[in-house]
Amino acid sequence: MGSALRDKLRDKLRVVARLGLVAPVGELATAFGLPGWPLGAVVEAAFEVLGLWLKRRGGTGSVEVREAIERVRASLAAHGSARCERHDGAAHDQPVTDRAGWRDGSRFDIAIDAWRKIMAGLARARAARHLRNAGFLTAGTLADWPPGCPGRCWDARASMPLQPT
Repeated sequence: MGSALRDKLRDKLRVVARLGLVAPVGELATAFGLPGWPLGAVVEAAFEVLGLWLKRRGGTGSVEVREAIERVRASLAAHGSARCERHDGAAHDQPVTDRAGWRDGSRFDIAIDAWRKIMAGLARARAARHLRNAGFLTAGTLADWPPGCPGRCWDARASMPLQPT
């Protein structure tokens, strides 16, 4: 199994593996008459637990991807217009303090230092890879960098959906 696929399925494989251990042991105990349950009841219960776990976590998508998307969206919603200078250099109503990046319509160029703050506690490189793969983020090229950008930027869209489709 490839590394990217393993990363994508890691938490789901862990849960399925654990339920895969519990179900046959329970069925074996049932075959010996220990719990008094009908045969197949433990397997059915394991599938029910898996369904409840998937429902509680919000589906089969990656929790890391959802968390990264939620953080970028929350940051843009809370600070996008106040902490992002305009690409065209037009004046802001107020001076931009603690700049997080630049904006051009619905496109935001998030500066690397702001990216580090937004993704604090997550594996930043893996989060960026997931968001890139989902089409929500691109690495800005030197030609795209806005004036005054001290280094790399991540291009994000304000219309980024809350969950990948």
